[in-house]
Amino acid sequence: MLTIRRLSDTARALPLIEAQYREHQIEIGRDRLKRALRGLVRGRGLVLLAISDRAPAGVAALSWIWTLERGGRTAWLDELYVVPGERGRGIGRRLLLRAIDEARRSGCIALELEVVRGHGRAARLYLREGFSRLPRTRYSRQL
Repeated sequence: MLTIRRLSDTARALPLIEAQYREHQIEIGRDRLKRALRGLVRGRGLVLLAISDRAPAGVAALSWIWTLERGGRTAWLDELYVVPGERGRGIGRRLLLRAIDEARRSGCIALELEVVRGHGRAARLYLREGFSRLPRTRYSRQL
């Protein structure tokens, strides 16, 4: 049985996001990540935790943004991660659908995300669920 909960305390989500970052070779200090997660659930977005047989199986994090291009409040799917041993069981899809529902209920008019090159399985999930591939390349700069 799988349940998905919206978290107010991010302690259970932290190990999953850290595992995802190790898998993607993203370096961020634990304290910095903890602060960011706390800020997220305090009005800047939300965190969803998928629990299978009483153990965390996946996590999704949404951030709220305001975009002119979309015409208002938009959700950014910052993270969607399923524990390797739980993949292929529909947990990612269930997290995604719940994230879409939560974004709608929060007044968002669109949900955007990015997929790391080479993650075709994730890209296929998003395409199946009605997302469109944008003709852009994303850039970032630390400040």
